[in-house]
Amino acid sequence: IIISLIVLLFPYQVIGLFTKNENAEAISMGAEYVKIVASSYLLCCISKVLITSMRSVEVAKIGLYISITALVVNVGLNCIFIFGKLGFPAMGVKGAAIATLISRIIEALIIIIYVFKVDKKLKFTLADLLKTDRMFVKDFIRYGIPIIAGNLVWAVNMVVSTGILGHVGDVSVMAGSSIALMLHNLVYVWMNGMSSAVGIITGNTVGMGKFELMKQYAKTTQVIFIFVGVLSGAFTFFFGDTFISLYTGLLGNSQGIDAAGQMYARQFIN
Repeated sequence: IIISLIVLLFPYQVIGLFTKNENAEAISMGAEYVKIVASSYLLCCISKVLITSMRSVEVAKIGLYISITALVVNVGLNCIFIFGKLGFPAMGVKGAAIATLISRIIEALIIIIYVFKVDKKLKFTLADLLKTDRMFVKDFIRYGIPIIAGNLVWAVNMVVSTGILGHVGDVSVMAGSSIALMLHNLVYVWMNGMSSAVGIITGNTVGMGKFELMKQYAKTTQVIFIFVGVLSGAFTFFFGDTFISLYTGLLGNSQGIDAAGQMYARQFIN
């Protein structure tokens, strides 16, 4: 709610952090986008918490189904709203924002209906929101704050890095950075998925008091993630150019990324 209010009340100032003030058109387009997408932040929080809660009771498939649904809806609506298909006007950036908002709404509705109407394991009710547990709050602060702080540090790093690149003022630099970031996200997503799976296994194993077994799991996962890191690095190194080429041919040569953008993308990736 706090982040949504900041973005809704000060959209131009927020976008202005990432580009030069003289780039009025970019700031205007960015502000238009975030004013619409800001409404999805709370929905995203609700969805993520409920999906993670279901995973904690070993109901992981619902998260997969919701992700696939949101992906299909978002990509499909992006094509329709951005380029003006099926009788809709071409809305460009605004269309992308609307597509994202609708996919987040559908995502939240599915998981809320599932948790309150279908689920038989978590048995979560609205009355549970009014309950407090002092020990839980204490544990959350003790173990949660360091994790939250670590993620905040990384988030600040990403924000500052994007701001620095945005103030360079060279469109090719921003394009190259965006492509490298997309490749990074693709590589990171399977690491994040695996770490989430390990988190569920860890919670269940520790919850059953099988600490010695958990030590064996820890050693095994360390070895697994070493190979994950090596494979990720190899994938990035050998397929970086292939990934960049998607941006030159996807929209046609006349609209694809220019040679300078490709060069910067290659530098960021390597």
